[in-house]
Amino acid sequence: DSLVPNHQCQYLARYINKEENAAHPVSKAECDSVYHLLQADLDWIGTTEAMQESTLPMLSYMLTGSAEQGRRMEAQNQQKKENRLSAKSLSAKARQLIRKSSTFDQHLYDRVSNDYTLSRWENLAMDYATE
Repeated sequence: DSLVPNHQCQYLARYINKEENAAHPVSKAECDSVYHLLQADLDWIGTTEAMQESTLPMLSYMLTGSAEQGRRMEAQNQQKKENRLSAKSLSAKARQLIRKSSTFDQHLYDRVSNDYTLSRWENLAMDYATE
């Protein structure tokens, strides 16, 4: 009942106004525009899944010359596992509705995952791999 279609794109593209945004869903063009703005303004876009393996070690390497410190950083604010909602606990119909309602968000996520890898940083990738 609380599903907001393409919530990530909507959040990045617009001022959050649930009533107005429910009446006027975010468009693919708005989501594409968000991605282009992120590319223009940010050197790195990371996903939460890759934070420990790429984002934190990369930032640590840039600041200290050692990626290891970033790898050893302990995750903060982790959600307790017993409170997590998992895909397994949802019906097939609910999972299908979520997928259908988040196609622009998925596209944004896929682009970030493909375009922002450590190989993007040639010098970092060489030094980072030998550490």
